[in-house]
Amino acid sequence: MRATRKRATALIAVVALVLAACGNGDDADTDAADEPADEVEDADDADDADDAEEPDVDDAAVEAFFEGETIELIVPFGAGGGVDFNARFIAEQLSQYIPGNPTIQAINVEGGSGVIGGNQYELQTERDGLTMFISGSGNLIAEQFGVEEVRYSTADWVPVLGVPSGGVAYIREDLGLNEDFSNIDDIEFITAMREPTGVDTLWLLGYELLGLNVNPVFGYGGAGDTRVALEQGESNLDWQSTGAYETNVQPLIDGGDARAFFSAGSRVGDELERHEAHEEVPTIVEVYEEIYGEAPSGETWEAYLAMNTVVLTAQRLLWMHSEDPPEAIQAIQQATIEMINDPAFQAEAVEALGPYTLAAGEDAEAILPQLQLDEAQRGTIQDFLQARYDTAF
Repeated sequence: MRATRKRATALIAVVALVLAACGNGDDADTDAADEPADEVEDADDADDADDAEEPDVDDAAVEAFFEGETIELIVPFGAGGGVDFNARFIAEQLSQYIPGNPTIQAINVEGGSGVIGGNQYELQTERDGLTMFISGSGNLIAEQFGVEEVRYSTADWVPVLGVPSGGVAYIREDLGLNEDFSNIDDIEFITAMREPTGVDTLWLLGYELLGLNVNPVFGYGGAGDTRVALEQGESNLDWQSTGAYETNVQPLIDGGDARAFFSAGSRVGDELERHEAHEEVPTIVEVYEEIYGEAPSGETWEAYLAMNTVVLTAQRLLWMHSEDPPEAIQAIQQATIEMINDPAFQAEAVEALGPYTLAAGEDAEAILPQLQLDEAQRGTIQDFLQARYDTAF
């Protein structure tokens, strides 16, 4: 059993002693005598704010805190899916950059489009710097939609790493869909999904935009399960994020069992471009134009664009509790910055995560506003889900 509370207290105590030893009261008093009192107070307030935001950390103390420890990384989806794939790659890599090189162990807690794992992280883990959480877009979407089961607030967490992604919808080759989509109205699509109020929302909007005759079967645990459903013939339409697509779906395509349908697209302003990771796959816009002879427009298109931003800008986010020891938070933030700037990591990340720019430290916090739907967008999407899938909010 790990002595987490004792180690967290010890880290704070050691750092506090180091900071106290570094102080120089005589110099501070001498400087203060030469300055107006109000300016000294303002300067002190500013220094206090800086110290609160970026505590000076003794490297030896932080290394001693993490050395020999195991950081549990809660993954709110099942093994074999995109979030799990990304989490295990990041866990293996990040450990090398944290002082003391703690082991990072991925723990799968699946269910409820990520909500069950998010709830466990919020309600059942200590604020000791030794538990982290990797969210999928579904965690943020469920929170924004006010899903009743959500017991967490990401506003109480600290993002330390943001991982953008792409996604591709693909079909069974034996479905019989013509290459020019001329018989698309005759095709009955069956797709295995988790929940309508998660990351699947983006794809449901996409299928609606294209006018597909689609029957979603909800209740699957994660992307690994939905892929297996397609492989076994339970469904004929599925989507996967970049990492899982390249690893698990591309072999199906190479073997003649599946075919790429469309990519979610990479948003640039109000346009969608082909993902750099999926340049060979047409975007949903290209497929729409092939079917209807014009560019998409209207309420469903606007809702799709909004969800595209929410889902793909940082499809995975690595979090810590805001109540974790600040020195531990800063150490892991610094580790993520060093990691994403290491050319050796970058070379491996292109293969594992796709050719995307990761966000760490302040950059991870800066992207959070982009992941929020405005009230009108949220209302439109909720109305769609209620009307189509009898989803209660």
